[in-house]
Amino acid sequence: MEIYEKIKSNPVVKYLLIYISNYLLDTGILVITFNLIYKNSNHLGLISGILFGALLIAAHHYRRHSPVKYALAAMAFISFILSILLSNFAVEQLTTFIYYIPILYAFLLNDMLSASIVGITISCILVRHPHELIPYRLQIDMALEMVFISIATSIIIYLIRNLIKERNNYIKINAELEEANEKLQHSVFHDSLTGLPNRTFFINRLEDTIAVQKAHNNYLFAVAFVELDRFKIINDTLGHNNGDELLFEIARRLKKCLRSTDTVARLGGDEFVILLDDIKDVRDVTHMVGRIMKELENPFDLCSHKVIITASIGIVLSNNDYNRPEEYLRDADIAMYHAKALGRNRYEIFDLTMSQNVQRYLKIENELRCAIEHHELQIYYQPIISLQTEKITGFEALLRWQHPEIGMISPAEFIPVAEETGLIVSIGKWVLYEACRQIKEWQKQISMDPPLTISVNFSAIQLMQPDLIEQIKKVLQDTNLDPGSLNLEITESVIINDINTAQSVLNQIRNLGVGIHIDDFGTGYSSLSYLYQLPFDAVKVDRSFINQFNDNNKKRELVKSIISMTHGLGMKVIAEGIESIEQAAQLRELECDVGQGYYFYKPMDSKAAENLLREYLDIATQFQTNPQ
Repeated sequence: MEIYEKIKSNPVVKYLLIYISNYLLDTGILVITFNLIYKNSNHLGLISGILFGALLIAAHHYRRHSPVKYALAAMAFISFILSILLSNFAVEQLTTFIYYIPILYAFLLNDMLSASIVGITISCILVRHPHELIPYRLQIDMALEMVFISIATSIIIYLIRNLIKERNNYIKINAELEEANEKLQHSVFHDSLTGLPNRTFFINRLEDTIAVQKAHNNYLFAVAFVELDRFKIINDTLGHNNGDELLFEIARRLKKCLRSTDTVARLGGDEFVILLDDIKDVRDVTHMVGRIMKELENPFDLCSHKVIITASIGIVLSNNDYNRPEEYLRDADIAMYHAKALGRNRYEIFDLTMSQNVQRYLKIENELRCAIEHHELQIYYQPIISLQTEKITGFEALLRWQHPEIGMISPAEFIPVAEETGLIVSIGKWVLYEACRQIKEWQKQISMDPPLTISVNFSAIQLMQPDLIEQIKKVLQDTNLDPGSLNLEITESVIINDINTAQSVLNQIRNLGVGIHIDDFGTGYSSLSYLYQLPFDAVKVDRSFINQFNDNNKKRELVKSIISMTHGLGMKVIAEGIESIEQAAQLRELECDVGQGYYFYKPMDSKAAENLLREYLDIATQFQTNPQ
């Protein structure tokens, strides 16, 4: 009994018992039933055998230990008993069909090894009375032979299956390696953010193109260097995630504008470079650049913000004097900087004179950092005049740079550099404080009703500073200046970058009591809509309208319409660039409120402006004392 328990508890024996209980009985009964069906002449036995087979096959479609399987197997067993009782059961039938048992089992379960075990087991079970099987020796030998063949076949199939499995594993691993290699190759030559080719890919591509150009003199191509304007403002204001999304969308739009033979790559940051392959002449290049600039005019949707961004583009045409890709990139970069210096949102084609200009640009950039410390930056003040009374109502603070070597540098030269480098933030703080301090000092010295005002220009970078409102509050508090005496002038280009953010910031500034003027009105994209959306107090008409005032009747009518519309919205109108008595007279006739320009006064330093105020005060006092 103990030996029996040990054998029963043995894992191998236990596994075999489970195996036999799950497969052997079903298969043996199925084979016997098929034989009975084949040999049975009794219709009831035939029906019982068919029912048994059908139920048993159905049982095999269920899970190994499913209750449904056991129920079907029980029903099949009953059918099997009925088929035996209703038929002539004989040893001959069993021994004859032993031959087919392994084949049928293998067919039903697709398992040759199991079929071999089944064949051997059934052979042993059926040999209960060996003397009765002597007449069927041949069938038994054939059955045993089939069993051994099944075993050999099972081993061969097992080996073949393993070989196929190993081969499939090899193919899978090889495919994974190839995919990983492709990804690695892609990452080496492509930008991870935009998916565009990177600098390495572009350099290789440009090298091949230069080789083709050297071999064929009539072959032309061009390189365009694209840099986004004021991208840093958007990146700092809306966050780096939105900045990355913007770069991705810009990459998509650039690809959309190019031919399939062209190549666009991202060099890094907000810099892109384009290779225009096999062009006919420069018109092909300018046409492509025009498409790009037009495509960028459409606003980008970034996290509920509508953003418009422009680009400065430098172009280099193929030339036999160039031998290396770096030379093309260098001069295209120079042309791009030249486009930025001329006002951005434009393109320039490289010529040799640009190198000198870029050197000057770089010199300004390097020395601007020390200009504040060395007190080289100065504020000039241009009087703002009432066109109806011709009295001074205030001043506009204008930044100037007195360079010790170069001399006076125009703001048009160094302000763009200050914005690009971010120096405009520290410079802007200084200008705001100094201008407020100065106007407060003049208010104390010279009493006027209403008090003198000061207008200060604000750049886009300044407007988007997170602590801007606190900066303004602190300056007003430190200088003791009434908020109504300060006006901030904002250009349209500042607003179009992000109208939603601009509106929020301007509303906060307006709530402080500070005036807000829109500068260079008429030169932007959708000026009229801004007048309704944003809290402006005054509109400053751009000098380009005033300069052609006398010779262009359309310009005069346009200014008339602007003045009428602005007054209708409850805002003042300021005309800048007044240079003649005729212009002043016509603006007065059109009921323009105030103006400034060389006709009245040029910008002057603080000492000259103070003297002007004193003279003005003396004249006013004399007039009040002796009105005749």
